[in-house]
This record gives sequence, C-alpha cells and structure tokens, in this order.
Amino acid sequence: MVLTMKAAVVAVLVVLVAAVSARECNMMSRLNVKQQWMRAYSHGKDREHFAEAIWRALVSTAILVSLTAIYAAVVIGLLSRKKTNNAKKHN
Repeated sequence: MVLTMKAAVVAVLVVLVAAVSARECNMMSRLNVKQQWMRAYSHGKDREHFAEAIWRALVSTAILVSLTAIYAAVVIGLLSRKKTNNAKKHN
C-alpha cells in the first residue's frame, strides 16, 4: 500500500511538471524574456529586487507543489482505507 501511494504522489508531481513545461515559447516570447533578463540585471537595486522575486516565486511554487502532493497522498490514503474497510465488511 505504501508503494502505491508513493507511486501516486510521483505521478501527480510528474503531471504538474508536465503541465508547467508544456507552455509554448515562440520567438517573440524568447526575445521578450531576453530583454527582461537584461533589464533585470542592469543595475544593482534591480538585480536585488529581481533575485528576491525569483526566490519568492520558487518558494511559493515549492510550497504549492508540496501541499498538492500532501493532499493527493491524503486523498489516496483515505480512498484506500475506505476500500479496505468495505472489503472487511463484505467478508
């Protein structure tokens, strides 16, 4: 049972990563991102603010992914417990 819950959590995380990385990036988007990076690293204070924003985004994304994985594990655990209890009632 533990192995299946781990597999389910990994599957959920893989789906989340696939969804995030599935966005298209055309030439205009690439040029826009390149210009934004150049602007972000142009001056000292801009660099500092940009680095802080990146860290905040990474932390909030990590928290969201962690909470999603925990929620999925709890739901899967509850469902498997319910199946086990139903199987015991029928025997």
